[in-house]
Amino acid sequence: MILHLANLWPLNLKVQHSSTRRTGTIVACPPRDPIAAELLNGAQAAHAVLRSGAPIVHVDFGDGAPCWYRTTVLRKATDTSAVWRDQPRRWR
Repeated sequence: MILHLANLWPLNLKVQHSSTRRTGTIVACPPRDPIAAELLNGAQAAHAVLRSGAPIVHVDFGDGAPCWYRTTVLRKATDTSAVWRDQPRRWR
């Protein structure tokens, strides 16, 4: 599952949070990250799967505090000015 997740959400992919519209990048978690320690036996990674089966990725929004996010709240952002342009009104 994690390999498939890494193919869908690769390292260094630009993403946008669906509600705040902040743009960030998928990055590897820092050493000794508590979530990685629990789910990945301490391995430094950018992808994980919660015990509930929900996929999560580690995102840095440039605020100095990268964090894990569920993929359901993120969108792939190749060009931040165009991400919301063609979306139906309910996504805005």
